Amino acid sequence: MNVVAMDRQAPGSRARARFGCCRPPEDAHLASRQGWDFVELPFGQLSVLDDPAACSAVVAQLRAAGLKAESFHRFLPAHLRLVGEDLDPTAVQRYVEQALGRVAALGGHLVVFSGGHGRTVPEGFSPDQAREQLVAVLRKSGDAAAAHGITLVVEPLNRQETNLITSVTEGAEVVRAAAHPAVRLMADLYHMVMEGESFSVLEPVADLLAHVHVADTGRFAPGTGNYDYPEFFNALQGIGYAGLVAAENTWRDFAAEGGPAVAFLHRQWDGARRASPA
Repeated sequence: MNVVAMDRQAPGSRARARFGCCRPPEDAHLASRQGWDFVELPFGQLSVLDDPAACSAVVAQLRAAGLKAESFHRFLPAHLRLVGEDLDPTAVQRYVEQALGRVAALGGHLVVFSGGHGRTVPEGFSPDQAREQLVAVLRKSGDAAAAHGITLVVEPLNRQETNLITSVTEGAEVVRAAAHPAVRLMADLYHMVMEGESFSVLEPVADLLAHVHVADTGRFAPGTGNYDYPEFFNALQGIGYAGLVAAENTWRDFAAEGGPAVAFLHRQWDGARRASPA
């Protein structure tokens, strides 16, 4: 299996993460000028699945901007059930295989496998059975991802968005149960804060962590609120994380906020490095 290796340093190392923003391809030029390292595209909002010409247009936009779309979010459509009596494994696999082919054509190597609505356990349905269904879906999807050299990352959400995988710890349990080299875990600062989850939970999942999302108070741009970035970045550096960190938030004015946000993230990461023990 040709799976992209995760960036990992020795615990406590001082390697820098790479910062990206979740924006559509037409903002890639601006993101590049602002100093972002990559863009994370909203796959479900792109008309590339059934339109090869649209896929080519996105590739041209990114090439002109000189910025890669290394990761993708909003990958799974809301109507696609991942658990419950309405689960159609064949339909899920058909969608995943086609969509991952498009991601590969766009140059991506990491996909956020979220699907909060699709993985919500229906009332009266067994949570244990739902978890087994999701693990089976992840294993088959992992096979499709590995064929393209893509890594899928399971995103823990908060309980306002789903009732299955609402913590980093629960996400790790599901990923370990899937036991697939192309299926890894991500941590989202916003959801961790919403759930009151301690950053100390990152240490036991260091071997699984392959992606990070950040935002700030109210899910606005990094640097506009009071989230504890020093503690969060110290926790990431403490486990040797040196992968992608994408700002997934509501931008009130990306042109005005993007530059200060990426500068803020660099300052906070570098400040955490200085604060870390030698």
